[in-house]
Amino acid sequence: MEDVIPESSTKKNLDEGDLIINIGPQHPSTNGVLHLVITLNGETVKKVEPHLGYIHRSIEKMCESLSYRQFIYSTSRMDYLSSHINNHGCALCVEKGLQVEIPKRAQVIRVLMDELTRLASHQLWWGAMAMDVGALTPFFLAFREREMINEVMEKTCGARLTMNYIVPGGVMFELHPDFQKDVKEFIRFFKTKIDEYDELVTGNIIFQNRMKNVGYISKQDAISYGCSGPTARASGVNCDIRKLYPYDVYNEVEFEEIIESDGDCFARYLVRMKEMRQCLSIIEQLIDNIPEGDFQAKTKAVLKLPKGE
Repeated sequence: MEDVIPESSTKKNLDEGDLIINIGPQHPSTNGVLHLVITLNGETVKKVEPHLGYIHRSIEKMCESLSYRQFIYSTSRMDYLSSHINNHGCALCVEKGLQVEIPKRAQVIRVLMDELTRLASHQLWWGAMAMDVGALTPFFLAFREREMINEVMEKTCGARLTMNYIVPGGVMFELHPDFQKDVKEFIRFFKTKIDEYDELVTGNIIFQNRMKNVGYISKQDAISYGCSGPTARASGVNCDIRKLYPYDVYNEVEFEEIIESDGDCFARYLVRMKEMRQCLSIIEQLIDNIPEGDFQAKTKAVLKLPKGE
């Protein structure tokens, strides 16, 4: 009598000394975003099976039944490290469809908030990444500076992560009276800290050995996988939307698109470190040049997108 289940389907193809480890999806401090089944032989990773979708929340479907203002509260939560940027993209889509012209003051405020958010996001990334390769001190330094940004955000937006501040038509409300002063103080402080990061981490030979030639993604693979942001730019993909399709006042400020070509973990680290300097440059160009005027566009009480949009 033949076996109902073939023997080959019940056995793992493991060599002697192989070890299977499950990483995630549970995480002690953040939402479980990924489950990896890893096959190890000593310190060599032989195989990785990723399982995705643990935080898929059907946001696009939920937003179908919400108003333009209401779904801003959902886009804030798509990536709580980039709340302003998510809301900005959503607002731009609605404004383009409605053909609404945004006041210059609101445009400048939006870009300032975007760049502060980008700084905070990169801070968490490099701090957590350094800790993952065995350096604990950078994690505390990164969160120290990130806390300063969160405090600036909290004064104006009333929240520290999911701000819901950028909305279709402009921004939710006026800047806090201390906004410019606080941002300038942060810039003066943070400029010196980036140099310290380079001294502490970037030139460290142990750090480099653990990052270089690890996690390689070629330019073609980055495009094929749909990579974006610093991950794509670290593989040589020219994809900075602020340069390719400038929105609000990005065409009025000077900054560089940071691109690396090595495609490994160290290249992704370098992109973010260099981008933080570009963020500071953009903020410096705008912080003393916030024009007077309205922070929201003046429109009719009820607006509808044209048919077909």
